[in-house]
Amino acid sequence: MRSFFQDFEEDVDGNIIQCKMHDIVHDFVLYLTKDECFTMVVKGANERMELPGDEVRHLTLLFAPEGPFPVSFLNNSKSLRTLTSFDSKLTSIGIEAFSQLKCLRTLNLRSNPITEVPKEIGGLMQFEIS
Repeated sequence: MRSFFQDFEEDVDGNIIQCKMHDIVHDFVLYLTKDECFTMVVKGANERMELPGDEVRHLTLLFAPEGPFPVSFLNNSKSLRTLTSFDSKLTSIGIEAFSQLKCLRTLNLRSNPITEVPKEIGGLMQFEIS
């Protein structure tokens, strides 16, 4: 019998740490979330960035250059709930980012040299930081 998930990888304790999604399931998930999930590769600090629409709920930034968080492209992202940045060199994130992201629930800035976030982040409802 086929499974929705396959090629499970376990750690030494037997916990599943990675698996693959079956191609058909992956295609269906992409179809359902085509306007909600977006990954953006940032090539330079002065690059003009724009989201594909105001319905994006989950955004991942990859390879953002060294410097402050680029908030200019968040103007049309009132529905954004998850903001993640991987393999980036973001050094700070200002209050202006959070004033626009009222629906933000998850902020993941791991592997970024950010040492401090604005205290106003605590005013967001249903928020968790990792």
